This record gives sequence, C-alpha cells and structure tokens, in this order.
Amino acid sequence: MPKKSSKSSPSNNRLKYLEDKIEQIEKKTKILDQFESAITKLAEQTDKMVTVSINLQAKMTELMIKTTDLTENVVEMVDILKEAGDLEMDSDKEGGKISIEPIVTELKKMQEQNALTMKEMKGLLDYMKKMYTKQLIGEAVRSNTAESGGYVI
Repeated sequence: MPKKSSKSSPSNNRLKYLEDKIEQIEKKTKILDQFESAITKLAEQTDKMVTVSINLQAKMTELMIKTTDLTENVVEMVDILKEAGDLEMDSDKEGGKISIEPIVTELKKMQEQNALTMKEMKGLLDYMKKMYTKQLIGEAVRSNTAESGGYVI
C-alpha cells in the first residue's frame, strides 16, 4: 500500500483551487442577484412615480380648465354689470341724475376678489406640486426601506 504523504498532491491543490473559484463565483452571483432585485424594485418605483406624475398632470390640467371657466364667468359677470350700469346711467340721465358709484365699487370688489382668487389658485398649484413631489419621494423611500430592510443602492 502506498503511504500517504503529508504534503498535498498537485491534484488536491488543483481541486482546492477550483473549489475556491466556485465559491467566488457563487458570491458574485449572489451579489448580482441582489443587484438585479434592487434594479427591479427601482424600476417598479419609477413606474409608480410616472403614474403619479401623469395623475398630477391630469389634476393640474383640470385645475387650469376650472380656473379658465371661473375667469370666463367673472368676465361674463363684469359684462352684465357693465350693461346694468349703462342701463342705469341711461335711466338716470333721463331723470337728470347719474349714479355709477355703486357699480364702480362692485367692480373694484370683483377685481380684488379676482386677484385674490388667482393668487390663491397659484398658491394651491404650488402647494400641490410641492406636496406631490414630497409625497412621491417619501413613498419611494418608505417602500424601498420596508421591502429591503434598509437602503438599497
């Protein structure tokens, strides 16, 4: 019987080398799998953000349409007031008296209200943009940390 030597044979060294290489490959494969999972989650979050962005754009468009409608209604109301003022002036001229001060006062009030409404609409639009952006970022971070148990980069 051949006696086993305490020295390792070339085939044992080669086997050990191959086992080490296989272990390294398995580690790299696990890292790549984790990376692929993180990329998939990022793609899902991006899809969600695109959907929310589209919804936000739709709401902003709806807001602009309603603002336009409101402005048209205000213009129509001003026209009606002008007509009423003209009629009142005509009737007052016939009686010798002109009284347009109440109409001017109402028009000034309407102008101030219109300016305030436009300012509030702009503020609301800015607030919506800010909150949706803040909410999107917060949701993305929360869902990412909840799913992975920590930040994935």
